[in-house]
Amino acid sequence: MLALTLIVVANFMPDLQGVLTVLTAVVGCAVVSWASAKRALADVTRATELATVRVVEATAGDLTSATPLAVGAVLPRLADALDAMFARVRDNMASATSLARFDPITLLGNRIHFHQEGERAIKGLPKGVVSALFFIDLDNFKTVNDTLGHGCGDQALMKMANRLRAVAASQVALQGGAGGEPIVGRYAGDEFTLFVPHVGGRDDAARIGEQLVSA
Repeated sequence: MLALTLIVVANFMPDLQGVLTVLTAVVGCAVVSWASAKRALADVTRATELATVRVVEATAGDLTSATPLAVGAVLPRLADALDAMFARVRDNMASATSLARFDPITLLGNRIHFHQEGERAIKGLPKGVVSALFFIDLDNFKTVNDTLGHGCGDQALMKMANRLRAVAASQVALQGGAGGEPIVGRYAGDEFTLFVPHVGGRDDAARIGEQLVSA
């Protein structure tokens, strides 16, 4: 390109001073372009390094920090892709955690969740407090599934879960929220559990048991 420029200049600008002026301008433009390209390459390299560091942080468990602004300024599509990927991973992990701790039919905590929440509640209770733990088993539930289908069985489980929630809510209302939040869980199959952190005694526990049977 430089040789071609010199030929053009020689044809149309026989004056040596003019040739040198144009040549200086061409070289200057070339230097500026080279410097600009070098700076742009350095920016891309830096942005790529930052993006790599961010991915490493994510593999170590950091899925919430934002992608560095320098990445978005130089490589916006890469920054958007990283943010979208981390958001998807967070959603998948939340879904996996929910499936591992909650029953998808009744939306009650499962056995694992019930144990964890129950242990946490017991550790937080002051000495001398009386608690009650109830196990509820549905009679002839297998017959419902066998004769009416699992769809009807699932509906029965959902209704049972809602009625247990109502019993638990009645205890909160009765105690004005001072006795701690009862914990309801689907323990397994047609088995449910209810833990009431604070009851007045055996008679109070028996009253709650009667409510459960009635429900």
